[in-house]
Amino acid sequence: MAKGNLIVHGGGTTGKDATGAFLKCVGSMSAPIVVLGQVSEDPVAKGKSSGDWLRENGATNVYAAQITERDATTLPELCAKLETARGYWIPGGDQNRFMRLFKDTPVPKLLRAIIERGGAGGGSSAGASLCGEIMPTGYSGLRPTEDEDRANLKKNTVGTAPGLNVLPGFLVDTHFLRRERTQRSLDMVLTHPRFAALGVEQDGWLHADLAKGTLTVGAGQVVTIRAAAPVRTGADTILGCQDVRMRVLLPSDTVRLFDILKP
Repeated sequence: MAKGNLIVHGGGTTGKDATGAFLKCVGSMSAPIVVLGQVSEDPVAKGKSSGDWLRENGATNVYAAQITERDATTLPELCAKLETARGYWIPGGDQNRFMRLFKDTPVPKLLRAIIERGGAGGGSSAGASLCGEIMPTGYSGLRPTEDEDRANLKKNTVGTAPGLNVLPGFLVDTHFLRRERTQRSLDMVLTHPRFAALGVEQDGWLHADLAKGTLTVGAGQVVTIRAAAPVRTGADTILGCQDVRMRVLLPSDTVRLFDILKP
């Protein structure tokens, strides 16, 4: 069973409180940390800026992954760094770009191994969405915009794909209230009722302690959504459920991950 920690940030500005919590979970300012900026069109620059941010907050042993879509020659070096890392961080960007690059490499397994051996991980925005067993990939094309997509709850309206699965049983959506993503997460949960959603507000964050099996809100609001009754699919793939459980958690609130997942 995983016994590490995750700091899951909802996007926007990653403040000193979330940064400090992440570094505390890593365990030492000199512990090796790997930053993966491969959510960005310019992953080297993104990794450097995130690495500089960690160093400014006291970390002294930070490696920023250099691999790009055009040049994968540094993949063995990255894997070697991940094998000994005590922490990893993935900043904001596009989670789809990250998984396209790494899904057929050892990287996802090596990231899970950091958590399994008691290390720390997480990220902001795209990096947070990657934590889930599945992740949102965007709208499926049934309707072209988020505004139009709020017209109905329909099966498979929101695209999903496998995430890194450092938070089994969950999907993570970010910028949650700022971008009005409640319906988006509800659609994903009703389409995939085995999972619970964690909606993390912009500039907010949570700490998942996997050894204790707890989630604690560090800042902002965190919304959890779970289908607690069978999901029904009606005409034209509209979705129904007679018991949907939702929590709106405030800073310092702590809940058990098992309690969120149970129907």
